[in-house]
Amino acid sequence: MKTQKRLKQLAAVILAFVMLTSALPFSAAAAEVSLTESASGSDSKIYFKAPSFWNNYWDIRLYLYEVGGDVIIKWNSKRGKMTNEGSGLWSFDMSAYPMSDSKNYACIFLTNSELQTCDLLIGNPCLGDTAYCTGENDKLENTVDSQKMNRRVKWKNADPNRWGVPLDITSVGNVVGDVLIPGQSKYDLFLTFLKDKGKRGLDNAIKFNGKSKQQTIDHTAIMLGLSIIEVKKAVRESGRSRDWNELESLLYTPKYRIDDIKLNRGSLSLGGGESYGLIVESVYSYVPSDYLKQRIAWVSMNPNVAVVDNNGRVTGRLPGTAKVVAVTDNGYFAICCVTVKEAPASIKINPVSLTLGKGEKLTVSECTNSGSYANAANLRWSSSNTKVVTVSKQAGTNKAVLKAIGAGTANITVRTYNGKTATCKVTVKSAPTSVKLSNTSFTLKKGQSRTVSEVTNSGSYANASNLKWSSANTKVAKVTKGSGNKAAVKAVGTGTTYVKITLYNGKTAQCKVTVK
Repeated sequence: MKTQKRLKQLAAVILAFVMLTSALPFSAAAAEVSLTESASGSDSKIYFKAPSFWNNYWDIRLYLYEVGGDVIIKWNSKRGKMTNEGSGLWSFDMSAYPMSDSKNYACIFLTNSELQTCDLLIGNPCLGDTAYCTGENDKLENTVDSQKMNRRVKWKNADPNRWGVPLDITSVGNVVGDVLIPGQSKYDLFLTFLKDKGKRGLDNAIKFNGKSKQQTIDHTAIMLGLSIIEVKKAVRESGRSRDWNELESLLYTPKYRIDDIKLNRGSLSLGGGESYGLIVESVYSYVPSDYLKQRIAWVSMNPNVAVVDNNGRVTGRLPGTAKVVAVTDNGYFAICCVTVKEAPASIKINPVSLTLGKGEKLTVSECTNSGSYANAANLRWSSSNTKVVTVSKQAGTNKAVLKAIGAGTANITVRTYNGKTATCKVTVKSAPTSVKLSNTSFTLKKGQSRTVSEVTNSGSYANASNLKWSSANTKVAKVTKGSGNKAAVKAVGTGTTYVKITLYNGKTAQCKVTVK
């Protein structure tokens, strides 16, 4: 309590100075995801609640292996196909794959794209429970290739100290996961990291993380919660004495050094009643996030417009502007300029209806009515029938990508943070098998223009916005895409060329153009 009071006092002292400062650099952040309810059913089944931001999927499978042992179900194997229970809940019957109580198993849920994965540790005590993704913002690095990310998954009811994401160190020296498997210690993980000469060790990590060996050893030890005595022992045992100096270690000082901070957003727009979680981090030196939070106070300079809680979550109130300030107990601060607009009273999707060919993709956008606003990160997109069309949100924008899966109709819905919705009716037809132009050949004089159009064969369709026009020789004739399925051909020089139309699925047709 004394620390928070001191932070508030310090924040008040610097507010006048803050008025003169500009916002710091920022990066995008994702929205939160609420927890799901547990499933009831057979003890031999694993349940998985697909996260709400998994819009572009129609199939979920699992990859199962014994930790440190054999693979039981391979990547994308038909054996690992899960059953759709409806309402985003998927299940897999484990009765055909008996597990030993004395062993641990890792399970990775993946979508049909294989780009969206959720990772967790399982065992017999967890069967029958529901696994859920803890949040869109809660991602883990792949331990071998740290450029790949997977989301954190936990059981709803199981003991979090026994079942969760396996604790590990990534290829750049970051610590991920929650749970130590039996017989493993944090010290063992750290020692293995120092000894490993391959992709999982210290020498590989410093090639990519931009840190020195001293910094990497310190930061990894801090994330694992090791003492300076344990680090000294591991350094000596691994033969790394030349790579680490105790007197220069962050663990040698009683407190971590905070020499500047930054926020993930320098500016932010919200609708009335809308919330967004700001994230603060140290600029020049590594400081554990939990430790940093204890030394931060949050202040809104205009609480009538926007308020901020002790965790940095900003909520818009009335239209206007406000500066939200994060202040450390040693005087460093960072600012986010918040603009609050009226909450959306209505919303629409552009376009409101469309037709696609099977396999075709198209980007649609959301538009709020005049004078209203919703932060794009809080928009939720969904499809009424993912077997007809799927929708994938474009992060940080008001746009989403539709992909036609099978013939039929489906409604695409977008929902704002305050519950306003809009729909777009999508009709999917079979993919075009052929295409033709309105002319097979024609002649122009230099400077003349002519409009040509394309026609797909009966029963097929391609959205006109996906048509691509080209000229084989732009010194003879140029082609400019027009409205719908039309294009304008203009003669610019004597000779012969071919104007070609290409559909989204590669079907083409061409027209011979002669210029005299």
